Amino acid sequence: MKKGRIYKARRKRVILRIKIVFFSLLMIATFVAIVLTSCKKEEVNILSAEGAIVWKVGYVNSELRLQDYTYNTSGRGGKYGQIPYEFGTAYIELPRIYTDSSSAIIRFHQLHSESNLVYEAYPYCLVEDWYKLDDEGEEGYLLSERSSLIDTWLVCHKFGLIDSAGHYID
Repeated sequence: MKKGRIYKARRKRVILRIKIVFFSLLMIATFVAIVLTSCKKEEVNILSAEGAIVWKVGYVNSELRLQDYTYNTSGRGGKYGQIPYEFGTAYIELPRIYTDSSSAIIRFHQLHSESNLVYEAYPYCLVEDWYKLDDEGEEGYLLSERSSLIDTWLVCHKFGLIDSAGHYID
């Protein structure tokens, strides 16, 4: 009779150990699955359109000189005339992980000509707000406020495209 009781007690301990190991493995597997799914969701959010920012890039097309460019300093010492080169603005969508303007400039040069000289690049708005700006015309969604007026003469002079008198530099 004693052998039967000892055998039953050992059997119970072995079954208990198996249950403990099984449930421990089940809990570890559940924890790993939760961690993996949460990491995947974060990666998707970073790279999705909701996690992207629209960058505004202002540039000068240094290859396109305007033929009818006139420049003079007459009239109260101000600088008057037409724009010597073509100026443009591009809007580039980048994931939020890119927070430096150099990333926007690199992407701009990948999409456009390398000869375009960038004079400003800054985060304009979130992608989800981009369509609200077009529809409602409100400026409240912008990430940074900038003046839309630029001194084109000063920009061209800074890049060495024209001299201080306003003449083209060859």
